[in-house]
Amino acid sequence: MEVYKNLSGDSGIRAFKLNPSSCVIYFEDGSAFVYDEICPETKNLAAMKILASKGRGLNTFISRFVKENYSLRLR
Repeated sequence: MEVYKNLSGDSGIRAFKLNPSSCVIYFEDGSAFVYDEICPETKNLAAMKILASKGRGLNTFISRFVKENYSLRLR
């Protein structure tokens, strides 16, 4: 797990873990979700991985384009 850089200073994301075909996003409220190539699709997953690594824009991207389209809720 890697701490999200939160370069904007107001993200709701705490950390993330990137895997070859998925990623896990850990939110500040304690929830965690798995996103993969099926939910929310390969192109959105690729964008999420880039934004997670950059540390900016991931929460906005999820809110605008991914929404409830996740593969699994962990907590």
